[in-house]
Amino acid sequence: MTTTTAAMEGRNPLSIFVDSILGTDKNYSMKRNLKYVLNFKMKARSQEELIRLYGNPHVDYIMQLETSVAGMEKINYCEVVISTDQEKEDILNILNELEEEFPGLVSDDVKANAGELVAKYQ
Repeated sequence: MTTTTAAMEGRNPLSIFVDSILGTDKNYSMKRNLKYVLNFKMKARSQEELIRLYGNPHVDYIMQLETSVAGMEKINYCEVVISTDQEKEDILNILNELEEEFPGLVSDDVKANAGELVAKYQ
């Protein structure tokens, strides 16, 4: 969650830790200081696709990972953080935009879960 928070604020995790120690003037209980954010996983993509994806103004962070455990197959995936400072429903709009530009990027499960979260917190 630290990485997600840092990404949506355009910061790095170290600055979050420093703020937690020294305090901050930012009042996160004020709506104007909040953003709606979604962190999701997707299948690994080519470097060119990731560069294009990062060009979207709502994509705050992308990390492509490769995990391996001895004796098991390697797993490649990407972690993506998107955000908006508008309305919760905009997260769904952003997912739909990304799906149009990058077919197969956003899984049905991610879209369904995001829809459930938006509906739950109306």
